[in-house]
Amino acid sequence: MLFLGLQPLVVLLSAAVFRTVNRVVPEPYLDEIFHITQSQKYCNGMYREWDPKITTPPGLYILALAYDRILHLSCSVAALRSFNIVGVLVFMPLVLSMMKSGYERRQRLSSLACISIELVPPFFFFAFLFYTDVWSTISVLVIIAMAENSGTSSSWLYVPLKITLGILSISLRQTNIVWVAYACGIELLSNIVGGDQKGKQKADETFIAANLPMVLLRVLVAYGTTIALFVAFVIYNGSILLGDKEHHEAGIHIPQLFYFSVFSCILGVFSLIPSIKLVTGSFSDTLFRTSKGFFYFFISSLLVVVAIKYTTKVHPFLLADNRHYTFYIWRRILNFRPWIRYLYAPGYVLSMWIVFVHSYQLASVLKALLFAGATAAVLVPSPLIECRYFIIPFVIWKLQLLSENKAASETDGQRSLMISASSLRKAQWAEVLYYILINALTIGLFLGYSFEWPNEPGQKQRFMWMMNPFNNLTNNINMDSVNQSLRGLTSTISPFARRTGRLIQERLGNADEITELPQEYIDLEKRVDALKTVHTKLLSVTSQYGHEGYDYPPNLKESFADISRQVSERVQTLAQAQSAAEAQAALLKGNTSKNAPKTFAHAISRAALAAAHQLPITDPVGVALEKYAVAQERVGEAQLAQDSLIVSRFNSALQTSLNTSFKFADRARKNVTNARLSLDAAKTSARNAKPERQDALRVEVEQAEDEFVAATEEAVSVMKNVLETPELLRNLADLIAAQLAFHKAAYEMLSELAPEIDQLQADHESKYSEAETS
Repeated sequence: MLFLGLQPLVVLLSAAVFRTVNRVVPEPYLDEIFHITQSQKYCNGMYREWDPKITTPPGLYILALAYDRILHLSCSVAALRSFNIVGVLVFMPLVLSMMKSGYERRQRLSSLACISIELVPPFFFFAFLFYTDVWSTISVLVIIAMAENSGTSSSWLYVPLKITLGILSISLRQTNIVWVAYACGIELLSNIVGGDQKGKQKADETFIAANLPMVLLRVLVAYGTTIALFVAFVIYNGSILLGDKEHHEAGIHIPQLFYFSVFSCILGVFSLIPSIKLVTGSFSDTLFRTSKGFFYFFISSLLVVVAIKYTTKVHPFLLADNRHYTFYIWRRILNFRPWIRYLYAPGYVLSMWIVFVHSYQLASVLKALLFAGATAAVLVPSPLIECRYFIIPFVIWKLQLLSENKAASETDGQRSLMISASSLRKAQWAEVLYYILINALTIGLFLGYSFEWPNEPGQKQRFMWMMNPFNNLTNNINMDSVNQSLRGLTSTISPFARRTGRLIQERLGNADEITELPQEYIDLEKRVDALKTVHTKLLSVTSQYGHEGYDYPPNLKESFADISRQVSERVQTLAQAQSAAEAQAALLKGNTSKNAPKTFAHAISRAALAAAHQLPITDPVGVALEKYAVAQERVGEAQLAQDSLIVSRFNSALQTSLNTSFKFADRARKNVTNARLSLDAAKTSARNAKPERQDALRVEVEQAEDEFVAATEEAVSVMKNVLETPELLRNLADLIAAQLAFHKAAYEMLSELAPEIDQLQADHESKYSEAETS
C-alpha cells in the first residue's frame, strides 16, 4: 500500500520536472547532441549513417525507434527524453520487484527500498535527458535478477532470453559485458551453492555431483554465447570502442575504485547507519585490536598511496570542462595541493572495506570477490572520472546492502547483528528524503543557473551531476593557476598533450594569441563542408534504392498468401514422396520458388493476375488484366534494373568519395589544426621561458611554423582536388541516365499495352451494344 501511495507522487513530481526541463532546455544539451541526432536519423530510416564521435553501440537508438513507432511519436527531443522517464518510472519498479533481499534472499525488496533506488541522484538526474544510463542500468539489473532467480529461470527455455538480454545490454554500453560475466558467476553460485540457517552459504556435495554438468552447460550456452559474440565484435572492430577512440583510451586507473568507494559511502550513508555499530566495531576489531591488524591497515594505506602516485590519470576533459562537478572536485578537493591526495589514503581504505567487505558479511566470499572484480574491470580501465560510470556498481552494491540489513534484522542468535525493523524503516525514509534533497539541488542548479564561455557567446552552459559544494563557481575559477598548471603540463609531456593543453586554454577563453589561418584555407574549408553535406544529403535519400521494397505497399493478405503457397508446395512435395528418405529430403529442402520481388509495380502485377484468374478465360476483363499484369511485371523488372544501377554507380561512387577524398581532406585539416596548436603552444612557451632557454625555444617556434605552413599548403592542395574534380557531376549523370532508362522503358511498355486495352474495350462495347439491341 505504501508503494501505491508514494509511486504516484514520484510520477507526478517527475512529470513536473520533465516538463520544466523541456521548457528550459528545449534543445539537445552536451552529449545529447550526438545521441538525439543519431536517433532521429534512425527515425528517418537513415540506418547506415553513423556519427563517428559516438563510442557506444546503437542499442539505445534502436529501442527509442521502437518506442517512437509504438506510440506514434514525432521523435522530437522531448519524445526521446520521455523514453528514459518511462524506463525509470515504469520498467525500473518492475525490475526491482524481481530482486530478492533479506534472510537467505527469499523476500522481495520493500516498496520504500525500490523507490530509494529509483531516486539514486545520478540515475534519476539523467532520466530527464537522453543518455544511455537508464536503460543500460535496467538491462543489467534484469540480467542479474534472472541469475539470482535461477531456481525459477533455470530451464533451457530461458537460455534464448538470457542471450537476447545480454546482447541488448551490451548494445547499450560495451562495458556491460562485465556485468553479463558477473551474472554468469551469480547464477553458478545460486545453482551450485545453497544457504544454511546462519545465512552463510555451504556447498551440497550431493547436489553438485548430480547437477554440475548440466548447470555448467546451460550457463555456458546462456552467457558464453553472449561473451563469444562480444569477443568476435572486438576482434572485428579492432577495439571495444566505436567512433572517437582518441579521447577514450583505456589504461590502468586504480584510484577509480577509491573514488567509487567514497561515492558509495556518501550516497549510501543512511543504508549504513542502521549497522553503524557493526561497521565501526568490525573495522576496529579487524584492524586495530591487534598489532597484525594495524600492520595490515598500514600496508593497505601504503599500497593506496602507491596506486595514487603511479596510476592516477588526469584526463584533458577533467581539466577543460567546467560544466562537470568533477572539474571542481578535482581542483578543490582531490588536487587542491600536489600532496593532499595522498592524505586521503586511510579514508580510501575504510571506504573500500565498507563497500567490498562489510557489505558482504552475510554473503559468500566468492560473491564479494565477483562484485569487486566486476567493479574493477568496469572502472579501472577508464581514464575519466565520471559519476555516471558509478551508477550500475552502486545500485548493485546498494541492493546487497539492503539485503544485509534486512537479513540482520531477521537473524536470530547473534545479537550483535540485530537491526530493528523500525530503525531500518526510518533509515529508508531518511534516505528517500536525502535523495530528494540532492536531486532538487542538482536539477535546480542545472535548470536555474547557466553561464557562457567567452569563446562561445550566446550558448548557455549548465552544470551537470555531481553535487557541488561551492558558490559562484565560475567566478571562483582561478584561471591563472589553471593556465600555470597547463603550461607545466605542455612543457613536460608528449606533443599530443601539449596540443590538448593549448586547446583547453582556448576552450577556457584565456589563450593569449591564436595563429590565424589563411583566408583561402578558411574559404576552402567551408566549400568542402558544403560539398560533403551535399553528398550525405543525397545519399540519405538515394540509399532507399538499395531497399527493394521502398515503394512496396504493406499488404498483409499478400504476405499470408505467400506463406500459404510455400506451405502448399511443401505438402505437395511430401505427398509425392515414395519413401522415408524422399520425405526427409523434402523436409530439409528449402523453398524452390523464387521470392516475389517487392516493388509497387510487381504488387500491381500480382493483384491484376490474381483477379484475372477469378474470371473465365474468355472474359475480356480477365484478358485485359493478364496483359496489364505482364506489362507491370516488365515495369517492375525495369525498376529493379534502375535501382541496381543507382546503387552500383551513384550510391557506391558517393560513398567512395566520402570514404576517400573527404577523409583525406579531413585528415589534412586535422593536421593543420594540430600544427596550429603546436605552433601556438611553442609561442606561449617561448614568451614565458627564462632568458637562457629563449634561443632553443625560438628554434622550436621556427620549426613549428614550418610544419604549420607545410600542413596548410598540403591541406589547401587536397581540398582543391576535392572541389575541382567533376566526379559528382559524372555520378549525377549516371543517376539521371538510370532514371531516364527506367521511365523510357515504362513508357514504351505501357504505350504498347494501351492500344491493346483500347481494342478490347471497343470489342467489348460493340458486343454489349449488340446484346442490348437484340
